[in-house]
Amino acid sequence: MSLRLAIACSALVLASAALTSCGSSTSKTAATSTAPTYAPAYVARGPHQVGVTTLTMAGATPRKVEVYYPALTTALKGVAPDVFKMSGLVPANLRAAMNLPPDQDAPLLTNTYRDVTGDRAAGPFPVVAFSHGLGGYPTEYQQILGHIASWGFVVVAPDHFERGLTSLLSDKIVQVDEKAIVLGAVATARAASAATTGPLAGVLQPTGKIVVAGHSAGTVSAYDTASNPSVAGMILISGGGMFKDSAAPVAPKPTVPALFLQGETDEVVPPAISRQSFDALTGPREWAEFKGAGHLSFTDICTIGRDKGGIIEIARRAGLLKLLPPGSDTKLAELGTDGCLPKWIKAEETWPGTDHLLVAFIRWTLHLDSTPKMLDPGLSSRLGPATITIEQQGVK
Repeated sequence: MSLRLAIACSALVLASAALTSCGSSTSKTAATSTAPTYAPAYVARGPHQVGVTTLTMAGATPRKVEVYYPALTTALKGVAPDVFKMSGLVPANLRAAMNLPPDQDAPLLTNTYRDVTGDRAAGPFPVVAFSHGLGGYPTEYQQILGHIASWGFVVVAPDHFERGLTSLLSDKIVQVDEKAIVLGAVATARAASAATTGPLAGVLQPTGKIVVAGHSAGTVSAYDTASNPSVAGMILISGGGMFKDSAAPVAPKPTVPALFLQGETDEVVPPAISRQSFDALTGPREWAEFKGAGHLSFTDICTIGRDKGGIIEIARRAGLLKLLPPGSDTKLAELGTDGCLPKWIKAEETWPGTDHLLVAFIRWTLHLDSTPKMLDPGLSSRLGPATITIEQQGVK
């Protein structure tokens, strides 16, 4: 089954405004005054407050794993929301050489609370594994990861330092076993849940199916892991999961349900690249393309230091770009601005649609919703200001 929709949605439109209706792939969308005006099920934050904690995954080189989880509400008393600063990700030797005044180290105030007690009484909760992109780090995605966790999931996000910010700054990116990292991070979090003490004690389901997700280069991790028997579905954001070095082994083609979120004007991974993967798959899948969105439009990056020119401009003023290997400054600037400049829509405009689609897809693949709510009747109204084109193949 193929269904194309052009959905113009605004969270601020009046109830009397004309609303877009769902149409087939061969018909044009039509205005109607009879469509429902309520919000789709998962646009708003879920019923749980969200905690975040950092674990260490054992290995030849220990790996940090950020875990977002439903928190015990009473444990938040007197606890301030977590604050994330990009400067903390810069290697110490480069940070010491930077000229970054404290008032220029732009903070990101999150909707999560660090190391608070998890809500084990309401759990245990299903697991979603998330992999960040090139030059990235899990905390840069706290908006979408926290939103997923607020709906009763534990999001396990390993630090893929082999392609993280440090590797990009040193121009040394290493090919690794992506599946082993993702599944190892999930095992690490489940081990913490099996303990009698700690923030995650009793919070994670000890077994059961998981959903894997990734952004940009992180879609390779999700794609490579998706054929594992423990995986129920995969989410590929700003990438198709197949853009690997030609010498690298090709992972088996996954058959689990897949959700693709793509920026229409992504210049790092253009839609045509991700679309090749979408068309090659045979399982149930959904394509959601956001008009005017770029590569980073689904992350928090574009919101950090916006009033100071953005993170790349801050890094330039601090002298960081001059410290990088030849060519790395250009690469970092491209990765750090695609979706953030005025020619793209603001990241916040994508979040309502992204939040709903992510949670609806996860719930459907884990059989928590009997029918997919990615296209429930309310989707045509109240899904944020972004215009989204959606196509489904085999989704029933």
